[in-house]
Amino acid sequence: MIAGAPSPRPSTASGVIALRRATAQDASRVLAWNNAADVRGRSIDPRPIAADQHVRWFGDRLRDPRGAMWIALLDGCPVGVVRIDRPAPASLSGPAGRAHRDLVVGRARRPSASDRAGQADRGPGRISIVLDPSIRGRGLGRRVISLACAADGGPVVAEILADNHASQIAFEAAGFVREPAPPAPAALAARPVLRYQWRPRHVHVF
Repeated sequence: MIAGAPSPRPSTASGVIALRRATAQDASRVLAWNNAADVRGRSIDPRPIAADQHVRWFGDRLRDPRGAMWIALLDGCPVGVVRIDRPAPASLSGPAGRAHRDLVVGRARRPSASDRAGQADRGPGRISIVLDPSIRGRGLGRRVISLACAADGGPVVAEILADNHASQIAFEAAGFVREPAPPAPAALAARPVLRYQWRPRHVHVF
């Protein structure tokens, strides 16, 4: 899902896209992005996020070695948050360790055969992205997604509401391939979810 909450508008959408690791100082910014009405409306769980709940969740996420959370930057200006959660323990060495670099800048590199082999024995991570409305519709979402996936090494899955066409386009442009979705719980039957997956062989370089 790609959406966000207002923040200072960057001067251009064609500048340098980078990811830096989220820190405790980003908690209120991330809560504002995620709690925006349009973001909740496009989320699988549309309920507003309580501030105390967010504080606990954010601290847990920062300490969790199984995934990574980054702040997306456009020419140094924070414009969104992207994270990859992986429930199964993953090694912090080798290709998987790239998810824990402090800064990811520039192009998503094409993975080598050894990279792909190193990811074969771990389960997929689940990606979530929220971008500021000031940069929507400029093709930047796919660049942020690609950087995060390349840093993580894959495989990565995305679960997107069937009516969220903007997110579907962005993830497909970043190399995600739609997969058959498992039966939805009864509570979500009215809001069908599509499942996409990214593997290193699907990476696009921008």
